[in-house]
Amino acid sequence: MDRYYAILARSIAATGRDDVEARQAVYAHVRSELDRLIATAEPKMPASEQIAHQSALEQAIARTEEEFAARGAEVTPQHSAAQAGRAAQAGNPGPSGGVSQTGGASRSGAGRPRGKTAAAGPAAPRGGSRFPAFLTRGRQQQAGSPKPTPQQDIWGDEEPARKGARGFLKNRTAMVAGAALVALLAVLVGAYLILAGLNAPTVAGYEAVAKRLQEKGAATLFLGAGTSRVRGGRGTSVESSGGIFGPGAVHISSRAKTADPDTKAKAARVTLSPAIRAQLAGKTLAVTIVARAAPGDPSPRFAAAIIDSNKQTTGWQEFTPDGEFRPYTIEYAFEEQGGKKPLIAIWADVEGKGRAIEVNEISLRTAE
Repeated sequence: MDRYYAILARSIAATGRDDVEARQAVYAHVRSELDRLIATAEPKMPASEQIAHQSALEQAIARTEEEFAARGAEVTPQHSAAQAGRAAQAGNPGPSGGVSQTGGASRSGAGRPRGKTAAAGPAAPRGGSRFPAFLTRGRQQQAGSPKPTPQQDIWGDEEPARKGARGFLKNRTAMVAGAALVALLAVLVGAYLILAGLNAPTVAGYEAVAKRLQEKGAATLFLGAGTSRVRGGRGTSVESSGGIFGPGAVHISSRAKTADPDTKAKAARVTLSPAIRAQLAGKTLAVTIVARAAPGDPSPRFAAAIIDSNKQTTGWQEFTPDGEFRPYTIEYAFEEQGGKKPLIAIWADVEGKGRAIEVNEISLRTAE
């Protein structure tokens, strides 16, 4: 009860008025807020605990009104009716001016339980803004009032189970909300990691490519944004493209107006390893480039070449891409002897105007 008594005293003082109308407004506000807190409690508050809070509030209201009655102030109609009822039961025509030890001012129509009230305490001081201390963790002490003890300061550093109704419910709600937020973040992070794994580019190691060529006669150099496999030349830039909702692609643009199909070509280049070259000796290699004209700055024509050495090359073979990824294939018959590191060269814009293509796959296939 002391907890609610303190709340009522601070709230009445904050209004700057202590007449009947002001006190009734405070009581109604406190009752309404308590009912709301009980109704929204998570988990649901046991009935016994609800009754305990409501009873404590009603006893605090009765104690407050009895203090005002003892000072000769006008009391609320509910308190006057309760006093008259108790006086009639005791054979007394009215209140004696002392402090009653039994009964409680009941909340009209609310069925609040009755109980004993504590002895009257000092009147709460005036001042402050409207309801500043109502169901909050504020500990501002009113001027001239005694410092509250831990039992009276209902929003002290107690365990949640011992706090007032608002503190208890606020902590429990915060815990539930925090747990839900953590669970949601875990789901989102998990989904991101799964999608990132599914959409990541695939870049095969050189040894794996050589082994696949030896065993199957076919291998894939990369799928998606395999920029680690593609190097730019003078006037040529290589960047990754897309990749948020898919594996992406390699974005290649060129400003080279001329480019020789040799080992120093001014073009994007994919270098093959000596182990791969060993699997190509005496065989015909078909290189398939899956490409499209890049959105935003599409190249109308690009060229590709297979280069074994400066004198062993397919020369530039031109293609006309569109807005869809399509396969474009070039072939070259390797001699037994040749260069150690063959190249696949891609000239993104044969007119050298800086336009681009996107490549999302390069694969190899050999034939005798």
